[in-house]
Amino acid sequence: MNNRILEDVFKKTARENWRLMSFLVAAVVGVVVTSLLPPQILKNIIDKYLVAGQGLGILLPAAGYLLVLMLIAGFDFWKEVLLVLLGQKIAGQIRNRMMK
Repeated sequence: MNNRILEDVFKKTARENWRLMSFLVAAVVGVVVTSLLPPQILKNIIDKYLVAGQGLGILLPAAGYLLVLMLIAGFDFWKEVLLVLLGQKIAGQIRNRMMK
């Protein structure tokens, strides 16, 4: 019985808050996609600059690496915010359902 209530509440909350759900999906996709970039940037830095012994052009890729890390942190922050907001809405719906 409790699983059915939770499922109904989740579906209702998802329908009523479809924008939040869309932003959550976008944030999750953003985290996943941007998390794939740092290893590639590091590979590029190591192969082109460190192995070759060149230090002159390394500043731009290093700044790009830090920028991507900040972008990942931003997506992760918004993912957490949206999860908290949706969790509170679901908890409120469950509380209201249990009071009836």
